[in-house]
Amino acid sequence: MITSKRIRKTIVSLISVVISYLVANIVRFGYDRPIDPRNMLTEQGGIFLFISFLFVLLVYPFDKPHSGNRAILRHFKDSVVVNITALSIFVVFIYISHTSSSVSRGFFICFFLVNCVVMFLAYRFLKLVKKDYEQTHKKMAVVFADYDDVLTVMHNIVRYGADDVQIKAIIVDRNNNYELYRIDYDEKGHSKISEFDKDYNEFIKREIVDYALIAAASPGNTKTQNLIKLFESMGVPCLINYYNFDIVDFGVRAYNYGMIRTIEVAPRFFYDWELMLKRVIDIIGGIVGCILCVIIGLFVAPAIVIEDGFPFIFKQTRVGKNGRFFDFYKFRSMFRDAEERKKDLMKNNEMNGLMFKMENDPRITKVGKFIRKTSLDEFPQFFSILKGDMSLVGTRPPTVDEYNKYSNHHKRRLSLKPGLTGMWQVSGRSNITDFEEIVKLDCYYIDNWSIILDIKILIMTVVVVFTGKGSK
Repeated sequence: MITSKRIRKTIVSLISVVISYLVANIVRFGYDRPIDPRNMLTEQGGIFLFISFLFVLLVYPFDKPHSGNRAILRHFKDSVVVNITALSIFVVFIYISHTSSSVSRGFFICFFLVNCVVMFLAYRFLKLVKKDYEQTHKKMAVVFADYDDVLTVMHNIVRYGADDVQIKAIIVDRNNNYELYRIDYDEKGHSKISEFDKDYNEFIKREIVDYALIAAASPGNTKTQNLIKLFESMGVPCLINYYNFDIVDFGVRAYNYGMIRTIEVAPRFFYDWELMLKRVIDIIGGIVGCILCVIIGLFVAPAIVIEDGFPFIFKQTRVGKNGRFFDFYKFRSMFRDAEERKKDLMKNNEMNGLMFKMENDPRITKVGKFIRKTSLDEFPQFFSILKGDMSLVGTRPPTVDEYNKYSNHHKRRLSLKPGLTGMWQVSGRSNITDFEEIVKLDCYYIDNWSIILDIKILIMTVVVVFTGKGSK
């Protein structure tokens, strides 16, 4: 079966062959004899293509799951076995074709030795990249099915479902009533239905749900239509396994859920290559930001400690993409008892809605006023960006208390990772006092997101920081 894992491993192996070929040429002949591209049309090019074809045939069958410490040994064994097998076939080939006299034995021995190391390192790099990607892109799903078909649907999901998906709950339509069954997983990945919950709306709103699989048998079912609208209001894409459903005002595209043919319905689609490019930009920006954070911290941290003692880092649980919790960091700009004093200040809240904001907040320290005005307090968030919990550009991450008060449509602003900056920050954030306006800005950003828009917001953020516009 053709799998993305096999394709990735084959491509990485071919890249390692090219690198090893170039390295072996330099080691064997030195820098004075670089590879001439015109030689690829001659015998040397034919041998190179033959070796590349060999590795495609040998590497492609390797598709075993590797994990833990044994993965390192398995990857090393794979690279050694593949290269020894390829070398053996290559020796037989040049002997049968009577081309041994025109082949540099030292060059190709050097090539296969170098390729053992390069291929092993490439496998490890691919494993680490895949692990990082899965940790930041693990998809959580709920399944909706009719009561009579639920066993068949779940059987097909277990047998043919996608590898990067974890089912969190099953919503069953039984006698025109929805019943939600939570699914828990043990350390080995074995699943079991843990509890029954009638309030499916609350579950979808509070739990991490990346998309829903709609496996209903009745295309014209009004309740099913309403369920899809509920998911849409929260910004949760739906995969539908039939093609004659009446869908209005949604984006629609074909989607293969493993081997199950579905239709994906969502207010906005995000393609993997776009998100991967955004992640690459985040990693580069995160590395630069973390270095600057350490340098700034050498001056800011002592000032915070001198005024109000330790800690100089403020840590708080925030809510990220689709309801994921993560640790949020800032240089502490308020007194240590700020959270306790907040209750007494709620009557002075200048925001209409779920957020709290107050001009001349008495909880802010003298150092805090300076680092807030200059946005220096935000720099520790670069560590969350590098970790993958946040992005350079996104929506403001809500607190757990705010999140618990969300209505359905509020959750849609969590369809993308929260960001260090965003539409709200560059739109005069101190002048916006209505939480619903912030939600509209966030949804506008999500609906119109692109790499170009992120770059524009980053540039505007730099301007806002240096001018102090909208920062209080």
